[in-house]
Amino acid sequence: IINVSSYTNYELYEVVKMATLNPSKFCMVDDWKGLIKHGYDAGLVIFDEHIDIKKVIINGKVIN
Repeated sequence: IINVSSYTNYELYEVVKMATLNPSKFCMVDDWKGLIKHGYDAGLVIFDEHIDIKKVIINGKVIN
């Protein structure tokens, strides 16, 4: 995410989509991965506008 965000003119939300939804479609698991949606398997990485990681959540648990 950092390289694409730093070296292209894509908006951050587009870069995140490239790293999440697009790969899940390519791997044909987009019916249960790649989105924050009810019934989907999701690990979350929360970061700020500088892409500094603030929090990671896996299986509903915050990882420090």
